[in-house]
Amino acid sequence: YAELSPITIRSILLLLFCGYLLVGPVPQSADIIAASLAYGLLALFSVIALSALFQALHTKRSLAITLHPPEEPLVAGSISRCLLKLSRLRLLPGMLLECRILCANTGLAIPTIKLFTGVPADQRISCDVTPPHRGNWDIHGVRCIVGDLTGFIRLTWKIPFESSLVVEPAPYPDSMLPLVSSTQRAGDLVTDAVHRLGDPFDIKPYHPADGVKKIVWKAFAKSGQLLSRHAEASMTPEGFVALFVLARPEDDEVCGKALTYVGALSELKLDTLLSCEGQNGRPPGHSPGTSRQLLIDSTWDAGESNSTSVCDDLQALLDACIRTGLGVNVRKIVIFCSGARMGSTYGVDIMRSLASWMEERQITPVFFLTQPRITQDEQISWWSRLSTRILYEPNKTPQSRPSAAEYQQFLSTCLAKQWEVFI
Repeated sequence: YAELSPITIRSILLLLFCGYLLVGPVPQSADIIAASLAYGLLALFSVIALSALFQALHTKRSLAITLHPPEEPLVAGSISRCLLKLSRLRLLPGMLLECRILCANTGLAIPTIKLFTGVPADQRISCDVTPPHRGNWDIHGVRCIVGDLTGFIRLTWKIPFESSLVVEPAPYPDSMLPLVSSTQRAGDLVTDAVHRLGDPFDIKPYHPADGVKKIVWKAFAKSGQLLSRHAEASMTPEGFVALFVLARPEDDEVCGKALTYVGALSELKLDTLLSCEGQNGRPPGHSPGTSRQLLIDSTWDAGESNSTSVCDDLQALLDACIRTGLGVNVRKIVIFCSGARMGSTYGVDIMRSLASWMEERQITPVFFLTQPRITQDEQISWWSRLSTRILYEPNKTPQSRPSAAEYQQFLSTCLAKQWEVFI
């Protein structure tokens, strides 16, 4: 709160110096130079303080600020330009006005606007914003600071207003992920008796028209009855895909690939239903547009999720699939997740909870993972541990790198349980 105080450290040092001159050299030795210097500095400080106070009262009464976000949604990681509209304002010589946009969420870097010569009528000032990840970044006002150029006085107040910067996840190119059907329909059990185009796995009594090559000789040796193979019944492909996205605020790559996959399914006229970590009662997405909005709205809730909340979000997806009225029976759920997350103990614990939840309901997961960029072994040097504890930002929790052993163990578990994994 030091920066919100009207008196800065510089002014405190000045006042202490003037007090030293008035208490020490001036009365003891009747030093005229010291007395002139002390009273002159105090007079200068008083003039600066009164000017800053007058300027702050005038600015607070007359200044109006509005924020104009870009018309198009912002993209995470890219530079976007916002406009700050200020009403007409005059500044006294030697005065400075600073405007800082206040965001309810940490991590959004917005440059501070500094004005030295006043503001013409309805001036628009541009400021470049680079959002680190997706989400609704709520703006709740502007902090205005009036002070002198020497840095002795700083008077602060807040101009409240409500606005929001909608940031979408950066798009990622199509990675040619396979089409996975999530359901079984009753209509798919009806065989096509005319066009049987499946593989020759079905067995029927032998007919001379089948030919000698189709006879199952092992069955003839055991039973003495001639049997032949014929094609399986052809069935209509499934047309419903349920997707669940495990994406923390920093996992924009996962969201981008999931949205690309949903867009590809939509072009094929397939029904999709997407839920995500941190859904928290929001309706699932059933199109590329609603899925994108869900991933944006759930950003901050996803950062606080745990094993219990993730299972609740997955249960909401299953309930929504039942309410679709399409007569579906969910047997597979496509799960998008960051590969680096599977290299941490916390991520593996969440995935184990999901796996247990799905096994109880006889649902098979299909994992679409992103490739982890950096992995490490379990053994870390003492110097790395010490530097990690010391060299990190005070307001930011240090993130550990994904462990290669944890990641390989997760892949081994998927192989043992015959779960499909696509990277």
